[in-house]
Amino acid sequence: MQEYENLKKSLSLSLEQKKNEILQNLTKQYDEISSKRKAQLEELGRKVLKELS
Repeated sequence: MQEYENLKKSLSLSLEQKKNEILQNLTKQYDEISSKRKAQLEELGRKVLKELS
């Protein structure tokens, strides 16, 4: 029974670590995409202002 509990605890920790890794990767990807999109929108804004002036 103790082996079962140890295995369960080990798997639970592994799953928690994997979940945290996935969340970190998703957050990093989201930040990169957001940053690129912001830069694109700023560039578009500059082009529009230049056209209007």
